[in-house]
Amino acid sequence: MKLLGCMSGTSLDGIDVALLEVEEREPTGVPTGLPTAIPTVQWELRGFHSRRFTSVEGDRIRSSLRGGGPRDLALLHTALGMWFASAVRELLEEVGVAAEE
Repeated sequence: MKLLGCMSGTSLDGIDVALLEVEEREPTGVPTGLPTAIPTVQWELRGFHSRRFTSVEGDRIRSSLRGGGPRDLALLHTALGMWFASAVRELLEEVGVAAEE
């Protein structure tokens, strides 16, 4: 299974995206003291991408957070969604994975 994680921290410098390939493995035995065996999870980092905010984008975020009204924040929310989607697309293109996967 493929998992995609996205985040933007408090530094307001950009968006980080990671793509993991995760596989559950059958347990090999029952650990002492447990009623059943616990499956293990194996994962591999397939790719990582950082998308920096442009100076205009960073200024817009800071301005909206400092004193933006409901309209400013709603528009910023929409713009952030588009910037996150752009970062995801860039990562998928870099690693050669189709969005449908």
